[in-house]
Amino acid sequence: MIVGLLLFFGLYGLSAVLVHVWYALDQNKKRRRTIRFILITRNNEQHMEWYLRSLRFFSRWRGCHVAIAVFDDGSTDDTLHIARQYGRKRDYIDIYERVDDIDNYMDDWQGERLIVLRLHLLTPYRRLAVLQW
Repeated sequence: MIVGLLLFFGLYGLSAVLVHVWYALDQNKKRRRTIRFILITRNNEQHMEWYLRSLRFFSRWRGCHVAIAVFDDGSTDDTLHIARQYGRKRDYIDIYERVDDIDNYMDDWQGERLIVLRLHLLTPYRRLAVLQW
């Protein structure tokens, strides 16, 4: 009887350890995956910080890394200044002052998953496609 109980609890403990190891390995795979967002902006100063914070929040929520490249398409407001201020201490944000550099960026990251968002075409009330990645 005691041997049966010890065997039962031993197998239960072993299976619990295996489940935790499998879960940790699965999380490491998800964390290694990087999704690259290309944000094309034009006069988006009112929503720029919100876009950047939302992308970071949802990347943490989904358990994957995110890299953000901001390309400006001729903003006349403080869109680039806000993006630079937000990205100053964050290594996953790159700022480009011209949208002409986007082809070189896409060639550099050709094998990666890229999501292009034209922020100047989005209205504040329209949902970001980001939530569906």
